[in-house]
Amino acid sequence: PGGEVNGIFDLADFIYESRAKKRIIAIANDDAYSAAYAIASSAEKVFVSRTSGIGSIGVIASHIDQSGFDEKQGIKYTTVFAGSRKNDLNPHEPMTSESLESLQKEVDRLYEMFVQLIARNRGLSIEKIRSTEAGLYFGEKAVEIGLADGITILSSINKNRSITMNE
Repeated sequence: PGGEVNGIFDLADFIYESRAKKRIIAIANDDAYSAAYAIASSAEKVFVSRTSGIGSIGVIASHIDQSGFDEKQGIKYTTVFAGSRKNDLNPHEPMTSESLESLQKEVDRLYEMFVQLIARNRGLSIEKIRSTEAGLYFGEKAVEIGLADGITILSSINKNRSITMNE
């Protein structure tokens, strides 16, 4: 129900710009978090079901330090590389403070891009988007805070070919 950052901003911009040519709506029939919400928010209108969730407007990166596990297994890696940062985030070695700082800067940069994208797409302030603290919002609460425009279900759209509920 979420996704990766690669390509998401270009896709979101394409959908957002396409709104001038054709009415585009998004329905989170189940959940649309993080990258999935970036896509959904680019539509002219966003709808949720009574129980579906949207949000998670944040960025996360993980590093697995499996060097202790490797040692217990009797495995020792020797890494040869050129460029002082080439070995950053190697899972077979503990993360250095420089690597952590670099990764945090990239997470912060992507978060700013994400917040700005959602603010533009939803017509909300950057502060309002930041105040969500990457939380998950369901049904009416998503509508109440401005991340969605109404409550509906996919089958009612297919049946009526239009949005009528809480539009």
